[in-house]
Amino acid sequence: MVSQIPETRDRDLIAKTSLYKGLRHPDTNSLANSALPQPSGEESQLSHSGAPPPGPTYNGRTTFPWQQQRRIKTEGLHVIELDGSQDLEANSRKGVPSRLRRCATRLNWKWAACILLFVCIVVGLCVAVPMYLHQKHRGDRPTAANNLTRTQQLATVSSLTAASLLTIAPSSDTCSGATHPLECKTAEEAIAPILASFATYKITDLATQAAVVSTIAMESGDFKYSHHYFPFPVPGQGTRNMQSAAYNLDYARSIPGLVGELEAAQAAGPENVIDLLLSHPEYDFGSAAWFLTAQCDDGVVSGLAKAGMEAFDAYVGCIGASASARRTEYYTNALKAFGLA
Repeated sequence: MVSQIPETRDRDLIAKTSLYKGLRHPDTNSLANSALPQPSGEESQLSHSGAPPPGPTYNGRTTFPWQQQRRIKTEGLHVIELDGSQDLEANSRKGVPSRLRRCATRLNWKWAACILLFVCIVVGLCVAVPMYLHQKHRGDRPTAANNLTRTQQLATVSSLTAASLLTIAPSSDTCSGATHPLECKTAEEAIAPILASFATYKITDLATQAAVVSTIAMESGDFKYSHHYFPFPVPGQGTRNMQSAAYNLDYARSIPGLVGELEAAQAAGPENVIDLLLSHPEYDFGSAAWFLTAQCDDGVVSGLAKAGMEAFDAYVGCIGASASARRTEYYTNALKAFGLA
């Protein structure tokens, strides 16, 4: 039985498909009609009477002669099969393979994973880089928790321990009742930066170390002060060596870790320079060792190795102080702490 296809819909379908082949419906005023099979005679009468002429069938449907071209190529799609019951858009959707859609889904997941990884890397860098730069410029500030480890690492530099440091500075066992508690350090807190200063400035002789530690303990009141208060405050003078503002500036210039911050601190005044030094315990306690090696002549340095009062008096003169019973007592206790007296 011949199926009936509405003429209006069929003409629209043929007009659409013919556009991809450069052809139009035979009844339109366009390209040469000779390119298409033309109905004639009885077939023409049947065509115009509303019934389709006999022709090949496709999927059980009767087609017109000019529909025998079953395949067309469209941009971006595979070859598409058309039949008289469907339009071009419906057949175009049928031409997209399902595995292509699956591939697109997988690619979307891969891109999402890459973007997530990139975001994690950027966030990690944003956190890690500032922390690294902060430690680089500010240095590692020792805490009570890591003092023991650092002291063990520096143990080969000197025989000095926190216990023997109490022999030199007896009241450094506590900061309770200190006039300036924020500046006070106990023997447990002071031992690591003191040993670090010996390592930095290569002071390996025990008698010389004893002279340096005695000066630190005496000038800072058993590590209770880092600014000059007595007999009156002097702006910019301090560190545990209680050296002048001019020497503190020279000392700060010699420290590579402070290069990036020193210029601004110097412009703000001498108090800012000393605050910069005091923000690092190793710089605070290292000023005495720096002064000996940078400001005293070789004769004073070599003389301290003899552990005599004459050499010690020469060292006291170098630091701009005068001999006194109290200073001599600190030095004597230091020699005992090092096992030299």
